[in-house]
Amino acid sequence: MTNCEHAARVFGQTGDRLRSAILFERRCGVAAIFSDALFRVCEYRPMRQKSWLHDMPKTQKRKKADNKIVIPPAHDWRTTDADEINRRRLRARNERFAISNAAGSEPVHSRFRVKSGTGMTYSVEIRNVTDRQFACDCTDFLANNLGTCKHVEAVLLQLEARLKGAFKTAVNRGPQRLFLVPDRTRGGLRLDGDIKLTPRWARRWIDAQGALLPEHSPEEFLTWLSAQTAKDGTSAIQVSQEVAPWLEARQRAEESVTMRREYEQKVHRGEWPPHETLSPLFPYQREGMLHLAFTERALLADEMGLGKTIQAIAACALLHRLGKARRVLVVTPASLKSEWEEQIQRFTTLDYQLVFGARAGRLDHYRESARPNQGLASVRTGEWRGRGRSVPWGCGRKKGNSC
Repeated sequence: MTNCEHAARVFGQTGDRLRSAILFERRCGVAAIFSDALFRVCEYRPMRQKSWLHDMPKTQKRKKADNKIVIPPAHDWRTTDADEINRRRLRARNERFAISNAAGSEPVHSRFRVKSGTGMTYSVEIRNVTDRQFACDCTDFLANNLGTCKHVEAVLLQLEARLKGAFKTAVNRGPQRLFLVPDRTRGGLRLDGDIKLTPRWARRWIDAQGALLPEHSPEEFLTWLSAQTAKDGTSAIQVSQEVAPWLEARQRAEESVTMRREYEQKVHRGEWPPHETLSPLFPYQREGMLHLAFTERALLADEMGLGKTIQAIAACALLHRLGKARRVLVVTPASLKSEWEEQIQRFTTLDYQLVFGARAGRLDHYRESARPNQGLASVRTGEWRGRGRSVPWGCGRKKGNSC
């Protein structure tokens, strides 16, 4: 009796044909067919592998295991930056993207157009694969502070799969061009890449570290760089896609500082009242009003009872006086709408409109408020959207609760 026949008889005595066949395959390396009556081997045939991973050599198995992405459960909020990056890599693998090289001059270190499955198109910039210097104009990239997103990772996956030689060369040699990027620490511009590649005609603008000299403004350098590029036909310095949004934000910040200075001067000269409310504000409340009015995206985090609502109302009135806000939409829980109504009536003479009802009714209110002379403030209930329905924040979400 052979070893396989002996093993088959031993395993066949367990009475479980399925388990016996599995154990027999593991022991002997062949597939077994057991008869219904005697539970013994009647025929041998080569085992057919169902998993291609089983036939791989150990080195390939180890490589496949290394490429497996492991992320914490979705409900676990205690994640690291590496976990969040892996989440985006996994989404880049599982989702479909249409990727094309928008610049075309460089195969890897270039600008790419990425179209997601939702139909949205984003611009991805690969500046340095080795040091992972990327840029994307999607909301996730701008907010996560990780330096990557699923669109960036999708571009890297495609480059590594389709342009293996060029991608390997880019990793080993680095970028063979310079990128002009915002220098947020110094408030200027700097060159990203090998500084040795700086053209001779640009060295009078750039210091030894690649930063723009303080005596030159970013707008001045960009104007000169554009003229130089048009003259030569090519440019050794690529302007990053992050430069234009940075310049716009910088300009808006400067305008906000100038506007606040002019407002304070008019108040000091008596042209405008020092307070935008019927009752004078406390000094800290007036400072909060100015903070909200002259900062694009501001957070007021005063303690309870210090008058955050009145500061927000005063900021809305100030923006209305400056001509920066024609209407204001206040999104608040349903239980606080009456509080906002009381505060607006008490401290200002502004018109307002409360928004109630279902979605169709609220849309009618919005259309009415879009007409001229329909009030400054519209106070509405916030919404929680899920499964195709809208639920007011002020209402209970459990069954049986209502507004």
